[in-house]
Amino acid sequence: AETNISRALTKLGAHLNMSNLVVSPDYKEKFLIADSMFKHQPVFDPISRKVVPLTPLPEGATGPDLEVLPPETSYQLALGNLDPFTLKRFDSWDPDSDTVKNYRTNGWNKGGHSANSMWSKSFVKPKPIQPLDRRKVDPTTTQGKVVVHSVPALQDRINTSIPAKKKPEEELEELREIFKIRSP
Repeated sequence: AETNISRALTKLGAHLNMSNLVVSPDYKEKFLIADSMFKHQPVFDPISRKVVPLTPLPEGATGPDLEVLPPETSYQLALGNLDPFTLKRFDSWDPDSDTVKNYRTNGWNKGGHSANSMWSKSFVKPKPIQPLDRRKVDPTTTQGKVVVHSVPALQDRINTSIPAKKKPEEELEELREIFKIRSP
């Protein structure tokens, strides 16, 4: 298996038994750009407030162009203040001037949330939660345990809630009465 994509693209015609298939240098270049874009997509990092690759680039590798837009435009676009197609401003939300009192809650005495938004300059990244050591967890076993549930009360409730099935003749007669159709 070829690990160098550029060489693999050159050998593509032979690999597919299509000797007339020639991969042009322009196609190779665009393919490598697309591959790099897929592996290292540019995303906006709200903590550093700049566009960064989603996954780190390997040493010496060139990734996708991260500075397609000016930094302030990228920031406003990430906040949702700009239309992504026209880049025209349609909102002016600023996380640094946002106050807690503006948030709606579902309680009479509840205030807004006390945590800062990840978009705020004063945001502090929380410490990661350490996973539990599975060797120290003592799960209880259910082996050999028997549980018996009595269900007559539940069964009576089910039986009374299901209406008795009517005979087809009774249903037909009921429909005729509803729609005022005379019996033949």
